[in-house]
Amino acid sequence: MLRIRSTILKISPIAQLRNTPFAVNQSDPVEGDGYDDESTSKVLEGKLERLDLENTPGHLLRRLQQISAANWSIQVSSSVTSAQFAVLNCLIENRGLDQTTLGQLAFLDRATMAELAVRMAKRGLISRDRDPSDRRRWIISITDQGVATHRDMAEKSVNMNNALFSVLSDDEIETLMSLMKRLVTGVQGSSPEPTKQSTDQLPR
Repeated sequence: MLRIRSTILKISPIAQLRNTPFAVNQSDPVEGDGYDDESTSKVLEGKLERLDLENTPGHLLRRLQQISAANWSIQVSSSVTSAQFAVLNCLIENRGLDQTTLGQLAFLDRATMAELAVRMAKRGLISRDRDPSDRRRWIISITDQGVATHRDMAEKSVNMNNALFSVLSDDEIETLMSLMKRLVTGVQGSSPEPTKQSTDQLPR
C-alpha cells in the first residue's frame, strides 16, 4: 500500500507543487493533523505513543482525497465541483427530481443540497421550479447548459481516474473498487448522516 501511495504522489500533477499538505517531506509534520516531533502523542494502552499515520487507513484515505480533489480542480474543472457534477449526473437519467430525493441520490445533506441548487441555478446548470402539487417542494431539472457541462466533465473525469489508477494493474483496480464498495456499503448504515459542517468544507 505504501508503494502505491508513493507512486500516486509522483504522478499527481498537484503533488509536485510545494507547500501542499500531501507534497511535504515525509519527515515533516502535516499541518492540521496535530502531530509534531516534540509535543504530540497519543495515549494507547496507558502509554504515550505516537501513531504511525503512514499505516493508518483514515490518514491514507484523507491523503488520497486531497490528491483526488486537487487533480479534479486541475484536470476536470476549477469551477464545477465533484458534488455539483454528482448532481448533474443524477439529473441526466432523471430529468425532473424533487430537491430532497436529488440530495439523497447524490449523497448530500439537505442544507448543502439546497445551497448547491441555488448556486447551480444561478449559473444556468439546472432549473428550480415549485412543485404545483406541493408548493413547499422544489423540482430540479437539468438545462441544456447543464447537459453540455456534464458531457464535457464526464470525459475529463474518466481521464482523471484513469491517470490516478495507472499505477495499478486491471486486477488490482477491480479488487480495490470491490473493497471500496464493500466498505461504503458496510459502514454507511452505521455511520451518521453527512452534516452541513463536513460538506461545507468542499468548494462549490
